[in-house]
Amino acid sequence: LMRARCDLFDKLQQLSLAYFKAQQQGDAIYRLSTDVYGFQTTLNNLVNTVVVSLVTLIAMAWIMFSMNWRLTLLALSVTPALVWSHHYFYGMLKRKWQDVKAIDTALLTTIQRSVATMGLVQAFGQEEREYGRFERSVRSSSSGYVKTHLFEIAYGLVVGLILGVGSAMIFGYGGYL
Repeated sequence: LMRARCDLFDKLQQLSLAYFKAQQQGDAIYRLSTDVYGFQTTLNNLVNTVVVSLVTLIAMAWIMFSMNWRLTLLALSVTPALVWSHHYFYGMLKRKWQDVKAIDTALLTTIQRSVATMGLVQAFGQEEREYGRFERSVRSSSSGYVKTHLFEIAYGLVVGLILGVGSAMIFGYGGYL
């Protein structure tokens, strides 16, 4: 994490002045303070989630097929619905998180500018106007996070529904057998 952050800072120092004129200051601050955690999270998810889940799935499928292949096929019948829901929600959540990042970048830019110009704001009695600008930026950021979180909850509900239907089918057919 430390190396990624330092390498990113080194890269930022090598960029042209035109880049910094075209980008909001909050973008660089956001990347240095928050985006670097993405690499660590991705690596942890890859090792802990994907590899472990894949090995577990293969082992469970092998055991299930050896016990009752019909019940196993019924259990796996919900897989297409799970794959579809993951694909749909992944695309939507990716876009929503990109929107949140853009809003957070604007918020960080507002914070940086507000702190840097605090003396001028006070000298000209513009505290109320500056507070309004800051509040709108914070409100926009909070709203983006809430909307994205609600969509994440909807994803969890859809997956839970699919798994619930799958469980009901398995218990029903298993009881019949």
